[in-house]
Amino acid sequence: MVQFYDSDDRDESYDVNEDGNTPLKDPDSMLFIQMEHCCQNLDHLLEQSVISKGEALKYFRGMVRGLDHIHGKKIIHGDLSRKNIFIDAKNVIKVADFGLARLLDNSATAIKSRSSGTKTYLAPEAETGAHIDEKIDIYSLGILLLELLGSFTTMFERARVITDLKEMRVLPESVCGYEDYILQLVALSPGERPSTKEILTWPICADVSSSEADNDDRVPIMTEDEPQAADDDPPQERDADVPEEEDADEQDCEGVRSLDSPSSLKDLDSD
Repeated sequence: MVQFYDSDDRDESYDVNEDGNTPLKDPDSMLFIQMEHCCQNLDHLLEQSVISKGEALKYFRGMVRGLDHIHGKKIIHGDLSRKNIFIDAKNVIKVADFGLARLLDNSATAIKSRSSGTKTYLAPEAETGAHIDEKIDIYSLGILLLELLGSFTTMFERARVITDLKEMRVLPESVCGYEDYILQLVALSPGERPSTKEILTWPICADVSSSEADNDDRVPIMTEDEPQAADDDPPQERDADVPEEEDADEQDCEGVRSLDSPSSLKDLDSD
């Protein structure tokens, strides 16, 4: 599958050949695979530090773009996990480790599952041995988004939160504002999960500069549509005797939200 890839958000394999760049005929010659070097993976990063929401969403966008390219080639990765997401020297995400990848032929829409992959990230249909398609990768993406945003301080906390999501369909307050994105990604029915093309239209996948992603936590979250004044409208002065109203943008994040009552995603095309 090496020959298919040409995207910034995947692990780049530059060459597969034998020593001396001659055809693989001599059994005494040495086979080598020359690949791009990445400094660390997502597992190492999340163990070493708590990242900002902006940086978390930048990494998520990189994963979605890489996965979109892979799915465009009719390839199911089959083993997305934090250990298989690498970060290069320029802080760019790389989707790697295609040891369990499956290739759909031009006529196939699903293939028989071998029930393999990292269990934490495995979609329900893959665990039961049902036919699978690229939507198993979307489920894994939802678990990864939860890990990026959850800011877990211990592995026990991480395991408990992921178990609560899988078994009770609930999420912690730490991901307030992002619940609907995660719940859509980990929908029990593959048909209810979005495609990578759809995910790329979400507000959290909007492009931002590297400096904004690294230093700014004011990232797009889901809110109700509110009327906004035109950019050229003069600012309204407050009457000194009138107390200031509470910030309308503050969100009530008490408790958790279940899959039975998700709020609607903001429609990007409504403008």
